Amino acid sequence: MEAGDKPRRLSIRTVVAMDGEMGIGYRGGMPWPFMKKDYEFLQRITTETKTQGLQNAVIFGQRTWEFLIREEGRKYANRFNVVLTSKPPGDIPPGADLVCTSLQGALDRLQTPPLSHHIQQEAMRHEMCDRLYVTVLDGVFPADIYHPHIDHTLFTSIT
Repeated sequence: MEAGDKPRRLSIRTVVAMDGEMGIGYRGGMPWPFMKKDYEFLQRITTETKTQGLQNAVIFGQRTWEFLIREEGRKYANRFNVVLTSKPPGDIPPGADLVCTSLQGALDRLQTPPLSHHIQQEAMRHEMCDRLYVTVLDGVFPADIYHPHIDHTLFTSIT
Protein backbone atom coordinates (compact mmCIF):
# COMPACT_ATOMS: atom_id res chain seq x y z
CA MET A 1 0.00 0.00 0.00
CA GLU A 2 1.35 3.42 -0.94
CA ALA A 3 1.41 6.32 1.49
CA GLY A 4 -1.96 8.03 1.38
CA ASP A 5 -3.74 4.98 -0.04
CA LYS A 6 -6.87 4.03 1.81
CA PRO A 7 -7.37 0.38 2.67
CA ARG A 8 -10.08 -1.21 0.55
CA ARG A 9 -13.37 -1.70 2.35
CA LEU A 10 -14.88 -5.03 1.48
CA SER A 11 -18.61 -5.20 1.03
CA ILE A 12 -21.04 -8.07 0.76
CA ARG A 13 -23.63 -8.18 -1.97
CA THR A 14 -25.98 -11.12 -2.04
CA VAL A 15 -27.54 -12.46 -5.22
CA VAL A 16 -30.60 -14.69 -5.23
CA ALA A 17 -33.43 -15.77 -7.52
CA MET A 18 -36.63 -16.95 -5.84
CA ASP A 19 -40.19 -17.75 -6.71
CA GLY A 20 -43.29 -15.99 -5.37
CA GLU A 21 -43.09 -17.99 -2.13
CA MET A 22 -39.32 -17.48 -1.69
CA GLY A 23 -38.46 -20.96 -3.03
CA ILE A 24 -34.82 -21.17 -4.13
CA GLY A 25 -34.04 -24.88 -4.54
CA TYR A 26 -35.61 -28.23 -5.27
CA ARG A 27 -34.10 -31.73 -5.03
CA GLY A 28 -30.53 -30.47 -5.22
CA GLY A 29 -31.16 -28.16 -8.17
CA MET A 30 -33.09 -25.19 -9.42
CA PRO A 31 -36.90 -25.26 -9.16
CA TRP A 32 -37.32 -23.52 -12.54
CA PRO A 33 -35.85 -23.89 -16.01
CA PHE A 34 -32.63 -22.12 -17.00
CA MET A 35 -33.15 -18.36 -17.42
CA LYS A 36 -30.53 -16.92 -19.75
CA LYS A 37 -31.06 -13.22 -18.88
CA ASP A 38 -30.83 -13.84 -15.15
CA TYR A 39 -27.71 -15.97 -15.65
CA GLU A 40 -26.11 -13.22 -17.75
CA PHE A 41 -26.95 -10.69 -15.01
CA LEU A 42 -25.29 -12.93 -12.43
CA GLN A 43 -22.21 -13.28 -14.62
CA ARG A 44 -21.96 -9.52 -15.11
CA ILE A 45 -22.35 -8.42 -11.50
CA THR A 46 -20.01 -11.08 -10.15
CA THR A 47 -17.18 -10.45 -12.63
CA GLU A 48 -17.17 -6.64 -12.86
CA THR A 49 -14.85 -4.82 -10.47
CA LYS A 50 -14.08 -1.14 -9.95
CA THR A 51 -10.35 -1.80 -9.75
CA GLN A 52 -8.52 -3.39 -12.64
CA GLY A 53 -6.59 -6.48 -11.66
CA LEU A 54 -8.87 -7.39 -8.76
CA GLN A 55 -11.32 -10.27 -8.71
CA ASN A 56 -14.62 -10.73 -6.89
CA ALA A 57 -15.10 -13.63 -4.53
CA VAL A 58 -18.30 -15.63 -4.88
CA ILE A 59 -19.37 -17.60 -1.82
CA PHE A 60 -21.47 -20.73 -2.23
CA GLY A 61 -23.04 -23.15 0.18
CA GLN A 62 -22.02 -26.75 -0.26
CA ARG A 63 -25.23 -27.81 -2.05
CA THR A 64 -25.07 -24.91 -4.50
CA TRP A 65 -21.42 -25.72 -5.20
CA GLU A 66 -22.25 -29.38 -5.83
CA PHE A 67 -25.07 -28.32 -8.20
CA LEU A 68 -22.73 -25.94 -10.05
CA ILE A 69 -20.06 -28.60 -10.52
CA ARG A 70 -22.66 -31.22 -11.52
CA GLU A 71 -24.52 -28.96 -13.99
CA GLU A 72 -21.69 -26.85 -15.42
CA GLY A 73 -18.76 -29.13 -14.76
CA ARG A 74 -16.56 -26.29 -13.54
CA LYS A 75 -16.21 -23.44 -11.10
CA TYR A 76 -17.10 -19.87 -12.04
CA ALA A 77 -14.32 -18.43 -14.17
CA ASN A 78 -12.78 -15.04 -13.39
CA ARG A 79 -13.99 -15.17 -9.79
CA PHE A 80 -12.51 -16.51 -6.56
CA ASN A 81 -14.79 -19.43 -5.63
CA VAL A 82 -15.39 -19.99 -1.90
CA VAL A 83 -17.43 -22.90 -0.50
CA LEU A 84 -18.95 -22.84 3.00
CA THR A 85 -19.58 -26.25 4.52
CA SER A 86 -19.51 -28.24 7.71
CA LYS A 87 -18.11 -31.23 5.80
CA PRO A 88 -14.39 -32.01 5.64
CA PRO A 89 -12.77 -30.37 2.56
CA GLY A 90 -12.16 -33.80 1.00
CA ASP A 91 -15.93 -34.36 0.79
CA ILE A 92 -16.47 -31.27 -1.42
CA PRO A 93 -16.32 -31.56 -5.22
CA PRO A 94 -12.95 -30.21 -6.41
CA GLY A 95 -12.28 -26.79 -7.87
CA ALA A 96 -13.02 -24.43 -4.99
CA ASP A 97 -10.36 -21.80 -4.39
CA LEU A 98 -11.16 -21.79 -0.67
CA VAL A 99 -13.27 -23.98 1.64
CA CYS A 100 -14.39 -22.55 5.00
CA THR A 101 -16.82 -23.51 7.75
CA SER A 102 -18.34 -20.04 8.27
CA LEU A 103 -19.00 -16.79 6.46
CA GLN A 104 -16.87 -14.88 8.96
CA GLY A 105 -14.05 -17.37 8.48
CA ALA A 106 -14.24 -16.85 4.72
CA LEU A 107 -14.29 -13.06 5.10
CA ASP A 108 -11.29 -13.21 7.41
CA ARG A 109 -9.39 -15.36 4.92
CA LEU A 110 -10.41 -13.16 1.97
CA GLN A 111 -9.03 -10.10 3.75
CA THR A 112 -5.75 -11.81 4.55
CA PRO A 113 -3.24 -11.54 1.72
CA PRO A 114 -2.75 -13.32 -0.53
CA LEU A 115 -5.44 -14.54 -0.58
CA SER A 116 -27.60 -21.72 0.90
CA HIS A 117 -30.10 -20.33 2.88
CA HIS A 118 -28.17 -20.11 6.16
CA ILE A 119 -25.40 -18.39 4.22
CA GLN A 120 -27.83 -15.87 2.70
CA GLN A 121 -29.28 -15.15 6.14
CA GLU A 122 -25.85 -14.65 7.71
CA ALA A 123 -24.70 -12.52 4.77
CA MET A 124 -27.80 -10.27 4.83
CA ARG A 125 -27.34 -9.62 8.54
CA HIS A 126 -23.62 -8.95 8.30
CA GLU A 127 -22.59 -5.33 8.86
CA MET A 128 -20.70 -5.34 5.55
CA CYS A 129 -23.77 -6.28 3.50
CA ASP A 130 -24.75 -3.17 1.58
CA ARG A 131 -26.74 -4.56 -1.33
CA LEU A 132 -29.07 -7.44 -2.24
CA TYR A 133 -29.76 -8.42 -5.83
CA VAL A 134 -33.10 -10.25 -5.82
CA THR A 135 -34.92 -11.68 -8.81
CA VAL A 136 -38.50 -12.66 -7.95
CA LEU A 137 -39.93 -14.96 -10.59
CA ASP A 138 -43.54 -14.94 -11.67
CA GLY A 139 -45.31 -17.96 -10.29
CA VAL A 140 -44.51 -20.64 -7.77
CA PHE A 141 -42.40 -23.73 -8.43
CA PRO A 142 -41.93 -26.94 -6.44
CA ALA A 143 -39.30 -26.13 -3.80
CA ASP A 144 -37.81 -27.73 -0.73
CA ILE A 145 -35.34 -24.94 0.11
CA TYR A 146 -36.57 -21.43 0.86
CA HIS A 147 -34.83 -18.09 1.19
CA PRO A 148 -34.88 -16.56 4.67
CA HIS A 149 -37.07 -13.55 5.42
CA ILE A 150 -35.68 -10.28 4.04
CA ASP A 151 -35.87 -7.37 6.48
CA HIS A 152 -36.95 -4.66 4.04
CA THR A 153 -36.25 -1.96 6.63
CA LEU A 154 -32.52 -2.58 6.13
CA PHE A 155 -32.53 -2.15 2.35
CA THR A 156 -34.02 0.24 -0.21
CA SER A 157 -35.71 -1.20 -3.29
CA ILE A 158 -34.32 0.16 -6.56
CA THR A 159 -36.25 -2.15 -8.94
